[in-house]
Amino acid sequence: MARLNGWVYGAPCGCRLSPVDALTVERLVFNAVAAHHPDLLTGTAVGDLSSAFREVLSEVRIGGAADELEFIWST
Repeated sequence: MARLNGWVYGAPCGCRLSPVDALTVERLVFNAVAAHHPDLLTGTAVGDLSSAFREVLSEVRIGGAADELEFIWST
């Protein structure tokens, strides 16, 4: 969703009381992928990051705050 102060993620079902900052979540996901699969990001163009992330991540769950992430890695 777009907000005046930038992009945010919300829950369409209404279970999340407030949206979380998208840039924070995306930075944390990038850092986690880089830590677990550093070779995957070497030479990957910025435009191809989402497909690279889908190769190694099945799901990212967001807790009560943007930095409370649970990563479900692909097997």
